[in-house]
Amino acid sequence: MMPLPLSLIIILIGLVLLVGGRQKLGRVGVALGCLVIALSSSMPFAQLITKPLERTYPAYAGQPVSYVVVLGGGHVTDDYLPVSSVLSSASLTRLVEGIRVYRLNSGAKLVLSGYSGSDSVPHAIAMKRVALALGIPEQDIIAEPRPRDTREEAQYMVNIVNESPFALVTSASHMARAVSLFKGQGLDPIASPTYFSVKEAKENDWRYYLPRPDALAMTQMAWHEYLGRAWGWMTKE
Repeated sequence: MMPLPLSLIIILIGLVLLVGGRQKLGRVGVALGCLVIALSSSMPFAQLITKPLERTYPAYAGQPVSYVVVLGGGHVTDDYLPVSSVLSSASLTRLVEGIRVYRLNSGAKLVLSGYSGSDSVPHAIAMKRVALALGIPEQDIIAEPRPRDTREEAQYMVNIVNESPFALVTSASHMARAVSLFKGQGLDPIASPTYFSVKEAKENDWRYYLPRPDALAMTQMAWHEYLGRAWGWMTKE
């Protein structure tokens, strides 16, 4: 359902129709697939659909908290890499923001979340290794390696934070859905969004309007979030 594979499937169907003699319908399919790729790779379009997701909550403003909950964002265990390169860019940025908020709150605990997936190491443990390497005392880190998605992360945090004030750190585009799921468990998180994709320059040159891979990645991230919201609505999460 992501833009790039969906576009390629549409183009493939169009080519099959062309070969099968359905010229008009086949050309429409190929043109439609190419249009979706071009639109998804357009920075103005990517920012248009991403900005509403990212501007729902402002940056953390220093509210006192007892826990800083950092949601998982992916990693790959590779012994060749330094510990700082194991995490995905989203996950590393989330962890850095979590550490920043943790250091603003004396006595707070840093809660790291995420299961292993197809990796040999749980994501929470991968983040913990990076946090330790950045000087966070081990006694201040709580690693929760069981949650497989945001809904389960919210469920598992109930018994960790209880009624204590806590900051919730995740990507800005993911924050609204995450807050909704946490509130569904009776929790009241203080949003601490990070990993913003939309950064509006005062001026843009002509290259801003050309198809570009970072715009496609932004569109995919936003589309993933909209699909997540739709799935949550259908399953009443």
